[in-house]
Parts: sequence; structure tokens; C-alpha cells
Amino acid sequence: MPYNSMQCNQDFFPQASAGHQYPFYDSLLSYNSYNPMQQPGGSFNRLSYDQPFNPMQAYQPFQVPHSGLLQQDLKPFVSISFGNHTERTSVAFGGNPSWNEQIELDWEAGKNRLQSGFIGMDKEEYLFINIFDENFKVEETDNPDERRTSTSKHWVGGSVIPLSSLLIAKQIEGQIHLKVPPLLMGYKSTQDSNPATLELYIQIDAIYSKPEKGKQQLMCHEDTQEVTACESLLADISKFRPGRNFPALVSDFKGETYFLCRFISPLPLPHGMHSEQLSLEQMMRRMARYVSMIPYQSDKISFAGMYDLWSNNAEFLSCLIGDDEEHALLLIAYFLQLNVPIVRLVFGESMESGEAVWVLSKSDESSVGTLWNPVNGRFFRITDPTVPLTSITCMADKSNIYYNTQTETHPNRVDWSINNWRKLWSGTKGDLPTIQPLEIQYTPPDNSLASREARKIEADIKLKIREWRPGYLTKYRTDVAAKMRDILEKIEHEEMCGNRITQEYAGRLLEPIRRKFPRHEIVGFPLHLPMTPIQNILDAVQSVELHKTINHRAEFAVAVSVRPYPAAVHSLWVYLAQFTPK
Repeated sequence: MPYNSMQCNQDFFPQASAGHQYPFYDSLLSYNSYNPMQQPGGSFNRLSYDQPFNPMQAYQPFQVPHSGLLQQDLKPFVSISFGNHTERTSVAFGGNPSWNEQIELDWEAGKNRLQSGFIGMDKEEYLFINIFDENFKVEETDNPDERRTSTSKHWVGGSVIPLSSLLIAKQIEGQIHLKVPPLLMGYKSTQDSNPATLELYIQIDAIYSKPEKGKQQLMCHEDTQEVTACESLLADISKFRPGRNFPALVSDFKGETYFLCRFISPLPLPHGMHSEQLSLEQMMRRMARYVSMIPYQSDKISFAGMYDLWSNNAEFLSCLIGDDEEHALLLIAYFLQLNVPIVRLVFGESMESGEAVWVLSKSDESSVGTLWNPVNGRFFRITDPTVPLTSITCMADKSNIYYNTQTETHPNRVDWSINNWRKLWSGTKGDLPTIQPLEIQYTPPDNSLASREARKIEADIKLKIREWRPGYLTKYRTDVAAKMRDILEKIEHEEMCGNRITQEYAGRLLEPIRRKFPRHEIVGFPLHLPMTPIQNILDAVQSVELHKTINHRAEFAVAVSVRPYPAAVHSLWVYLAQFTPK
């Protein structure tokens, strides 16, 4: 890390004096001077800065009256998993913990691949970042002079980072948003707002070069004079603002090149998705969630990072996999169909994925806009300091492309007035004819297929949990699984209506299960996962470590719900629960 970067980090150590440094500060220096080429294996390094972390503000231990269990404040720790390797931090305390710790995960196969100069991937791999609450229990015994103590850990939230994003970015530094389940058995919410975030630094300790994108000329269908003028403009502003991404011409899957404005066009919503009972904002949330349920796959995997090809909406919905461009194009198409007053594609960089394409919506040019992440459906006001976008360099709509030549690029500091952006066409050109299909024949939802998939996934998860607990008898409570599926269906309904799960509503959903198990400690949560190959689903379930209890009296419950939507898009929920007699 450059010296000036370390200077910035001194703010994290306000008590440090000139004659004293914290041990962590010394480890930071040695960590950054580490040479992986002199070591037997490459490694993932994670560094958690001393910054506020808020997921535990959302949940506090649920107090069971007369349980004999002495519940203490939250004691969170961070667990990092990649492949078959898992490491963790020490335990911190309270709702705003700090760790200041370094974690290394070996990646021997990756080191060999990177040293050979190849960073392409035949399938996506993931880095799991999970937050657990470690409970220290003191229980009464028959002897009044004795107490029984034990420890357990409960998952309360986490995040998943695609390896492809880390390979291209080489490092991730800043604030990531954690996914916290809408309800947690055994916990109660203390507030219904504030995002859960974690400040960290991740890098791959290996020397390798990013792949260069293909430079061969593809067939261009635009006017030669306009292309020449565009290239001249981009050359000028690139000299003025070097290092920024200024897109204009993009290629489709046929290898044909167009101005990216031609990819922006309205598209009718799937049958049954529009509801007159929902407000415009709720409909926007609904369609953002629908688009986000289509699995993500980076072009780094599809084309080894050498090409960035755009598919149209019909192709995207046909193959049901794509990167952020495909998700953004489909989302902006639905927003245009909903007659959102102002919508634009936004190009920039995200802390979590490097180069990113989001969607901007505004009620008018003078209003505060909203930035939508099309891959996960989350949205942020442009004034939100926690927005994951770290820079904005370009915007585009149906009629023009706008380049940010301002000094500032961060969404909080950019002047969003379109008059202060450099336009590709200075005059009034009008909407460019689109290359997108104007209509799509959506396949209807297949409830029978969804039910079969849910049963198969549930059976696979139960089998794997037994395999992950060698030497222990694993019992499943089938009598509560139906109630858990009912909860999943109700959560899905609320999510698709654009509603948040409030603490009051979560309590009503969980009350039947609490009444059924009054003498049990209950730990459980629903996971919303993309409909990806079963191994990815099993990896996500394994990473939350609900199976890692050593109490032989613990029983489990697993419920899976798959809700089908048009075009074979599915919403997958997995509910995991553990019941331990007190």
C-alpha cells in the first residue's frame, strides 16, 4: 500500500502518538510488503478497518422469559470462507464493533493459474463474508453451587463477493452492504432502518496482469462521420480526464457495433406483473426485484475478460444469465414502460464489482435521483453516503450519451444537472431507433416445475447437512416445515409488493413457531438465493454454519420455497432452523 494510503488510515487510531503504534499498524506494513512469489502459495488477504459496523443495530437477542439463560450483549465476529478454507476474527462487542485484524486464505490452484497469466474462469467462485453472534451461555444445574457453561454461534448476516470481480479489480476497499435476513428466530429487531455495512480491504497477493479487451474491429452499423466525430470527442475528453471510462459504441452477441443508446427501449411487463393497486415506486421495486432474480455471470467468465458483449432483452431472458449490462438494460426497459419520468443508464465503478452499470431514476431534472443496482435490486438515493458506487463517469438515455468531465466523480459530490455534462451530440437528435425487440413472448410460470425443484433442493440440503455432521445424529422436525414454508410465501408476497418486513409483522409470522416450541432455544433464518446450480446453493447454506452445533440434542428443520414467475424466472427461499431443548 502506498505511504499516502497509510497516512489516511491514521484517522482510525486517534490515540496513537508519535512514539507508539498499534500492533495492527505494524502488521499492515508487513502485510503490504509481503511478496507472494516467495511463498509456497498465493493467498486471499482480508483487512477489516476500524470503522462502524451496523448490522447488529438491527437485531438484539430475543429474551425468553424464565429461560434460565443469561443473554449478554451481541458478541459478533467475522468469518471468511473460500472453497474449503474458512478463517475468522476474534469476538468484538456491541452493535458497532471493530476488529482491525488480518485474515489470509490459501489459494494454491489460483496462484499457479495467475502466474501463468490466465485469469479466465470456467465457472464463478465466491468469497463468503459472514457475521456471527457468539453466545456464551450459563445455565442452572441441580446443584445450586454449580453452573453449566457453553458457547454457540448464530449467523446474523453476510455478503457474497464473486471471485471474478476481485480478480479484475485486484483489490476491494471500502464499505460493503451486508444482506441481513428479514427475520431471525431468537432475535428481535430494535429498528426498521439503517443498512448493515462492513468496512474492509481485500486483495489477492499475486503478481498478474489484467486481460486486455479484444481490439479487433467489429462490424459497425453507425454512420462513419458520426463515428469519427465520436472518437474525436472521446479522445479530447480522455486527455482532459484520463483514466475514466467513456463508453459510446458497444457490440452485441453477433459482433455488430452500435451506439449504446440503441439498446435502451421500453418493453412490456410480463403478464400478471403489473398491479393497479401498487404505487409507481412499489412497481419499480417489484420490477427491480424481478430483474435481480436472474442469475449474474460476469463477462470475465464468459469471455475470459477479453470481450464485453451486450445481449438484447430477448437474448437475456432466453439464456437467463448475464452481467450488469444485461440486468440494467432490462430494468431500464421496464422503468420506461412504467413511464418513470427520467431514467438513464449510469456507468461507473462499484466497490464490490469494479466497472458497473446501474440505473438512475428521477421525477424531474431538479429532483434528487435514485440509483438502482440491477443485479441485486437494491436502491439508494444519490445523497446516500453508503451507496456502493464509488464513481460515475457516464450516463445514457434513448437520445444521447452524457460524459462526466467534472472534477468530482463520487455520486454524493457530482453535479447531476445534465447541462453540466458533456454531451455526445450537442444538438437535438431525438431518440435513436432501437435494436431491442419491442415485444417478448414470456413463457407462463410453471408451478409444477417449481414444486419439483423445491422438493429436490430441500432433499439435497438435508442430505448434505447430515454429511457435514459426521458422528452426530441429525434429526429433522417435519412438523414445523409447513409453517416455515408458509412464512416464506408471505415474505415473498411482501417483497414483490415493494414492502419492507417490519419488526411487528416479523413477530406475527414467528409467533406460531415460538408457541410450538416454548421450551426450546430457537435459531433460524430465511435465505434468498439465486436459482443457480445446486452446488452454489449448498455452498451458501454451508457458509452460514447452522449445522456446526455440538449439542447432540439439537434438531433441525429445512423448508424450501420456489416461486415461479414469467420467463422461467424463479425466486428461491431456503429456511433453516435449529431447535435445542433448554
